[in-house]
Amino acid sequence: MHRRSAFCLFLSALLLFVAGSAHAAPRDAAATQKIDEAINKYYLATEFDKAEALLKGILEACEDRCSPTVKGRAWMYIGIVRGSGRQDMAGTKEAFAQALAADPSVKLDDALATPPVKQAFDAAGGAGGSAAPAPETAAPAAKPAAAGATAAGGAVGNMECTPNVKEVEMQRPIPVACTTDEPAAKVTLRYKPFGSEEWATVPMQKKGEYWQGQVPCSDTGTSGKLRFYVQAKDKDGEELDSFGSKKQPTEIKIVSKTDEEPPAYPGQPAPQKCMSASECPEEMIGTPACPTGGAKVRGGKGWGSPCEQSQECDSGLLCQQGDNGKTCENAPKCDSNSDCPSGAVCKSGMCDLDEAGGASTPGKYKKNMIGLHIAPDFALLSGHDVCLSNDFSCFYSGGQQYVGHPTKDHAGSLN
Repeated sequence: MHRRSAFCLFLSALLLFVAGSAHAAPRDAAATQKIDEAINKYYLATEFDKAEALLKGILEACEDRCSPTVKGRAWMYIGIVRGSGRQDMAGTKEAFAQALAADPSVKLDDALATPPVKQAFDAAGGAGGSAAPAPETAAPAAKPAAAGATAAGGAVGNMECTPNVKEVEMQRPIPVACTTDEPAAKVTLRYKPFGSEEWATVPMQKKGEYWQGQVPCSDTGTSGKLRFYVQAKDKDGEELDSFGSKKQPTEIKIVSKTDEEPPAYPGQPAPQKCMSASECPEEMIGTPACPTGGAKVRGGKGWGSPCEQSQECDSGLLCQQGDNGKTCENAPKCDSNSDCPSGAVCKSGMCDLDEAGGASTPGKYKKNMIGLHIAPDFALLSGHDVCLSNDFSCFYSGGQQYVGHPTKDHAGSLN
């Protein structure tokens, strides 16, 4: 009897322990799902601020309802975001310390960790090995990038490129210079200005040890993020190397003012800042600093500004009809004049203002018309006291014009 009672008491305690354990971490499943979302949706899209904010939000929501394993994993990925994404190694070490404090057995996601991040994890006392990667993780760890590529999550490939800047002043060209480990037959710079939906393409030229290409100042006239990446191909057209990618481009902030040095090719001075069309003096029209042709051709309105005609817009922009009226928008690519909107022509693959025709609509040229017109060249007039009327000018017989008010019935008559 006593044995049975003892067994029942033990069974009840065991059930209470299991039930308590089942409810000790009721938010693990939801937290794990959100951790995967932070990595797959935001980190791999180089949206590092959103990724870290979501991971921190998970930890706040967990309180005491998530297991140490889940909390440690969230802190581990915060370390990944800070280190592999932003190259913030101090923040990485802090996150790894939190991760190991929550779960001493937490493992690093080697697929997303750069070598410096792995070293930081080991230095923090990590147990080594690999954590189970977030589902659908397809991108390998990004190579530690130059400062200019930091905001974009680093470069993909082994190519080394400059500029090493995070910010560039508006209306400055951005020279890009790259080297490849293997001899390349073709290297292409692709960039997307802020507000543009399409990638512009610049074939790079080999000069010495560098492949060089430049983002023109016509595409740095609007503040915001400019994205770019570089691809190198061999003689067979196969991709040989790259700096960044379409999914993980390098980002440079275009700002109105910055303390950073303007970008330049290695060993060369920075190219001159361009002037807006409205600022170009006449003697500089046609120079690299005034590529728009000067104030006589283009205005200074930036992207998204209301307009009536393209002359009001800055270089690289055309006045186009949108849902909210006419605004200055990025000029579309073209193969011929017929691909361009009214008032523009195709120049070097991009629509631009028809400077020769001014604001006229391109297309079929105007024709000179010859016509024959016949009209009567005489009139029948008569009247009494006509010099009293403002419709006539009266003169003395010698030709001098009469000034004054003539007497009625003596103010001249026409038969």
